[in-house]
Amino acid sequence: MSVTYANDIHTDGAGAQALRILGTIALAEALKVPYVHSPIIKLDYHGWDLYLKNEMDAELPKKWESFLGFPHMEATKSDKIRIWDKVYTNDLLDIRRWIQSGGHARITLPLPFLDIFPYYLDKMRPQLHDWYEATPKPLLKKTNSFQVAIHVRRGELHLWESNRMLPNAYYLKIIHELKKIVPADAEFHIHSEGNVTTDQGKEEIANAQLYSKYMDDKSKIVRKNRDHFEDFIREGCILHINEDIFETFHRCVSSDIYVMSKSALSYVMGVYAKGIVLYQPFWHSPLPSWFIMPKWHTILSVKDMLRNGPKILKEKILPNHAKWNRLQVACILKLAQKTAS
Repeated sequence: MSVTYANDIHTDGAGAQALRILGTIALAEALKVPYVHSPIIKLDYHGWDLYLKNEMDAELPKKWESFLGFPHMEATKSDKIRIWDKVYTNDLLDIRRWIQSGGHARITLPLPFLDIFPYYLDKMRPQLHDWYEATPKPLLKKTNSFQVAIHVRRGELHLWESNRMLPNAYYLKIIHELKKIVPADAEFHIHSEGNVTTDQGKEEIANAQLYSKYMDDKSKIVRKNRDHFEDFIREGCILHINEDIFETFHRCVSSDIYVMSKSALSYVMGVYAKGIVLYQPFWHSPLPSWFIMPKWHTILSVKDMLRNGPKILKEKILPNHAKWNRLQVACILKLAQKTAS
C-alpha cells in the first residue's frame, strides 16, 4: 500500500510539521514504497505578530500546503492502518512488510530514521524543487548583487527553549568572514521576528492561550531591546523583521548563501535552498552538501567554518587543496553561475 505522515497527532509549528513530511517522503524513497500526502491540518504557531494579539490565521495550514506544492493524491482504501510513533532503523523491515501485506503506514516522527540517513532526503530534493516551483511565489524586491540570507531565530523562543537561540555574535562573525570572500557589493539579509527598538525598558508578554501548552509561565518579563537588531544595521545588513513568512522562506531558499539557525523551519529552508548552506549543528543531521559550522563560540576564521563541505568539491574539485579554500571556491562558483545566467 503506502506510507504517509500522521498529520493529526502533533500540531506544532509549520517548520516542524514540514520537516516530518519531508522525513516521511525520504522514508518512502528509502523503502521504495508509495508516498501518499497527508496535508497539514492544524498549526499552533502563526507568527509573532499574531501571537502577541492571541490570534491565528485559520487559512495558514492551507497556505503552507499551496506554497510548498506537495502532491495531493488519494490513498488506496485499506482496513489495515498502523501508526509508527518514531521510526528507527530496526523498524524499517517491519514497515516494509506491513506495506507489502496491504497495510497503510502512518508515520508520526520519521526523524530518527532521517538523522541516520539524510542521504535519502538529499536524493529527493529535485522532486521537492519541482513541486515548490510549480506553485506561485512572492515577488521579491532584490538586486542582481550576491545575496546572503541569514535566519536569526528569535520571536517566541524568548518565552521557551531560549537555549536554542544563537547569539548575534555568531551571525556577526560569519558575516565578517563571508565579507572577505564574497563580492564587495554583496547584500546581507537578516530574517527574524521580534521588536526593532533601542528602548532599554522592559515589557510583559502574556502567555497567549493559543500556545499555552508549550509554556509553563503565564507571562514573561523581557527586555524591549532583547534582540539588538541594531548590531546588524551597523554591519550594513538589510533587516526583514516580522515580515510575511512566505517571503522570508522564498528569499532564504533563493539566496546565493543561506545561513541557518537552530530551528526546524530553518532546516526545511536549507533543504529547499539552491545556494550554499551553512549549518550550525543541532537536533537533526545535516545534508551531505551543507557546510557544517563549528560551535558558535569557536569560530575564529574562514577555515574554522569548513569542517565539511559539498561532496563534489571535496572529492573532485579540490582533492589537493587545503580545506579552508572550499567555501571560497563555492562562492566563486556561485558568482560565476550568476554571471552566466
